[in-house]
Amino acid sequence: MLAYSMANPPNILLVDDDDELRSFVRDILAQNGYEVTEASDYDTAVAQLQRRVFDLILLDITLPGKSGLDLLEFVRRSHLGCPVIMVTGTA
Repeated sequence: MLAYSMANPPNILLVDDDDELRSFVRDILAQNGYEVTEASDYDTAVAQLQRRVFDLILLDITLPGKSGLDLLEFVRRSHLGCPVIMVTGTA
């Protein structure tokens, strides 16, 4: 089990193309001590994943261009230890 402190907060990659929803979730997570990095599409998320290691990825299935499932496949091939929570909504 990993131990976290305010000096070393868990780092979450939040991937969602809905700016308003992403902002809302980011604010809630940040208020609860999490460090949040955002991405609105596949390419931005891949770039973030190549820069740093994340403790968790919150991933929307429906992204513009390549889908969240495509990103999940990339994550599984490249970052086997990173847990992913898939999130989606219906209109």
